[in-house]
Amino acid sequence: MRVRFVHAADLHLDAPFVGLREADEEVSARLREATFRAYDRVIDLCLKERVDFAVFAGDVFNSQDRSLRAQVRFLGGLSRLAQNGIPALVAHGNHDPLSGWSPALEWPGLAHRFADQVESVPIVQQAETVCRVHGVSFPRRDVLVNLARSFRREAGDAPLAVGVLHTSVGTHPEHAPYAPCSVDDLRAAGFDYWALGHIHARQEVRRADPCVVYSGNTQGLNPNEPGVRGCYVVTLEQHAEPRVEFRPTSVVEWRRGVLSIADLPDEQALIGAAERLIESVAADTQAELILLRLRLEGMGGLHGRITPQDLTATLRDFGRAAPTTVWVESLELETRPPLDLEGLAEGDDFVGEFLRLANQAAADEEMLAELRGELAPLINDPEVRRVADFTEEDLRRWVERARIIGAEGLVEEREA
Repeated sequence: MRVRFVHAADLHLDAPFVGLREADEEVSARLREATFRAYDRVIDLCLKERVDFAVFAGDVFNSQDRSLRAQVRFLGGLSRLAQNGIPALVAHGNHDPLSGWSPALEWPGLAHRFADQVESVPIVQQAETVCRVHGVSFPRRDVLVNLARSFRREAGDAPLAVGVLHTSVGTHPEHAPYAPCSVDDLRAAGFDYWALGHIHARQEVRRADPCVVYSGNTQGLNPNEPGVRGCYVVTLEQHAEPRVEFRPTSVVEWRRGVLSIADLPDEQALIGAAERLIESVAADTQAELILLRLRLEGMGGLHGRITPQDLTATLRDFGRAAPTTVWVESLELETRPPLDLEGLAEGDDFVGEFLRLANQAAADEEMLAELRGELAPLINDPEVRRVADFTEEDLRRWVERARIIGAEGLVEEREA
C-alpha cells in the first residue's frame, strides 16, 4: 500500500509584496505575477511526479474577499490536475475562510473543498481504498478553538491516513495562534501524516508516528521570508517511515548581502566587489528574480564617500544583466570612519569619556534590557513585524552604530 502526493500551503494568490522600498516597472510587473508563477510550479511538479493526489493546507488566497483573478487562476491549476486524473484536496484557513466566498465558480470534478466539519476523502487504487485524506476548513477567519481534536482515524479504516489542517502547533510569535493545538493532539488522531499550513517557514515538526510537516509558503512575500520557498513531495507506504522531499517553487527570493569596505581602497574596488557578490547570488538560485538587501559595513577610507543613490543605480544596472535578475532593493550604510576608537577611548577628554560610557552600555545587560523596553512598542507592532524581524544582533548593531556616529561627530567638532 503506497501513495505519493504533493503537500502545499499558504499560496496567498494575488498577494502584494510587503516591505519593498523601491521597484521599477519591470520588477513590479514580475512581482504581481510571482504568487501565480509559484503556484504554476506546484501544478507542474504534480504532473511531472505523477502523484496520486495534491493537498493544499489553507490560505490559498490572500484575503477573505479573494479576487476573481486569483480564483480563476487557482481553479485553472486544479483543472490541469483533473485532466490528468489527479485529485486536489483543499482546506481553507484564516485568510480565505469559507465565509468569504463570493463568485460562484465551478470546481473541477476531482477537486474537493473541505467543509467546516472534518471530512474524509478516499484515495482509491485498483478499486481499493488505500488512503483516506481527512481535512477541515475555517468557517470564518478567527478560529481559536482546537480543531485537531476533531480528527480521528476509525478502526479498520484505510491502510494509510493523512490529515490536512491550517493550525498553529505550539508557539509562533510571528503568527496569530489560529486553531491552536499540540503535537500530542495530532498524534491522538492516529494518522500517518499531517499536512499543515499557516506557518510560512517550512518545518518538519516530527518525522514519523506521525510525520508532521509545515510546507511553508510557496512564495516569500516580505523581507522576513527570505530564501527558497516551496512545497513537499510525500511518499507514504504501509509499515514504513514517511519520505518527505522539499521542492522549491518560489520565483522571487528575498536575500541579504553584506560587504565590508575594510580592504577596499576606492570606489572602483567597491563596485567590483559588489558586482562579484551579485554574480554569486545570481548563480546560487532556481528563482527568476532576487530582491537583494545589501549592507555595507566595516571601517575604511570609503566611509563618507559613498553616495547610496548612485551606487544603488549602478548595481541595479549590473543586476539586470545577470543570468537571474538581481534587484538591489535597498542599500544600508553601516560603515565606520578610519578612527582608532580604542585609542580614543583611553583619552581624558570628552570623546574618551563618551566612548567609555558607550562601551559600558554595549556590555551592560541591564542597560540593553532598558533599551529593549523603550523600543518594544515599535519592535512588537504587528505592522512593523510584517516587514522587519528585529533580533538581539540588531539591537547590538544599533548600539554600535550610535557609538560610531557619536564618536565621529565629537572628533569632527573637536578638530573644527
